[in-house]
Amino acid sequence: MPFELVDAQTNVVTPIPAAADLVIGRSPTTSSSANHFITKINQRVSKEHARLRADAHGVALHNMSGNGVYIRGDARRLHSLVKQRRLGDGDEFCLLNPRKFAASPFMFRVRRVGAAAAAPA
Repeated sequence: MPFELVDAQTNVVTPIPAAADLVIGRSPTTSSSANHFITKINQRVSKEHARLRADAHGVALHNMSGNGVYIRGDARRLHSLVKQRRLGDGDEFCLLNPRKFAASPFMFRVRRVGAAAAAPA
């Protein structure tokens, strides 16, 4: 099943491609595909901060920034030593400060297309 990315600030839903990378960053570089780029304007967000690619088993998240990518529920941040993490339906990540996860304009949620909505806690 395909996956999509939900921007927690805007609720904009973007398909995560299987055949190309979806890049999140401040501005696309010449190596980025303009069709698969989410722009987040902030000086701490790198030009290409993170890359995502979907497959049948989930989504591969690649950290491309020294400022890090944080996974909800994981105290470690993704940095240059940990470049990749597998994500599944409902996983959330933040581009910058994890202590402000709930209010972060840089928080995203991975969602499997066609997955039933999770029951409220």
